[in-house]
Amino acid sequence: MLWRTDVAKEAADMILLDDSFATIVSAVLFGRGVYENIKKFVLYAFSGISTELLVVLGSMFSPLPVAITPVQILWIDLGMEVLPALALSADQIDASIMRRPPRKKKEHILNKTMFFNIGQVALWQSVILLGLFWWAFREYSVEKARTFVFTTLIMFQMFNAFNCRSSSVSVFSSRLGINKYLIVAVTFSVFLQLCVIYLPFANRLFDTVPLNLNDWLIILLISFTVVPFIELTKFLKRRYAG
Repeated sequence: MLWRTDVAKEAADMILLDDSFATIVSAVLFGRGVYENIKKFVLYAFSGISTELLVVLGSMFSPLPVAITPVQILWIDLGMEVLPALALSADQIDASIMRRPPRKKKEHILNKTMFFNIGQVALWQSVILLGLFWWAFREYSVEKARTFVFTTLIMFQMFNAFNCRSSSVSVFSSRLGINKYLIVAVTFSVFLQLCVIYLPFANRLFDTVPLNLNDWLIILLISFTVVPFIELTKFLKRRYAG
């Protein structure tokens, strides 16, 4: 009988270590939470990558220079977005997740809904960034114009990290709770970007120039727009999609 038990364990989707119904509920809650956090990770990472791609392509097919350099793109992908993405993957589980119907067994993470959510963020951010680059290039040097776009793209993603905690619940809702890891990750990422902007050796490495207070005011105002934009889409989803 022992070999039959081992075969059953290998073939089972779930193995019960005790006969408590609460154990099953906790296991399902944990499994759903992990799946949702993976979706947050994917949404955040791919929205940033898609924005970079659209900005590069948009500037390449315009009379302007390329808006962001390869080394800046590497810094964004390998330095800036890693910590917030990891913090999202460790986000707390929303208890209301158990009231949702089970997802389809063959449902993929990169489905139509995910592509739409990625696309709307990437399109919004890239259009604004290209407009910002066009304005900054006319007003300042190409190095400062790129620094504007480079930093604004990063700040876009810092704000967007909080949007990605839920595709339907408002970022200002107390239901989401507080993700301390995300706050620390965003704070540290912004600190690293400040080093890139204000340290002389980093200026040479990343082709950046120092920004003044007015520059930062412009960057923060522009990058924050991703929050009300996504808040509007969440409101419309709750209102009309249920």
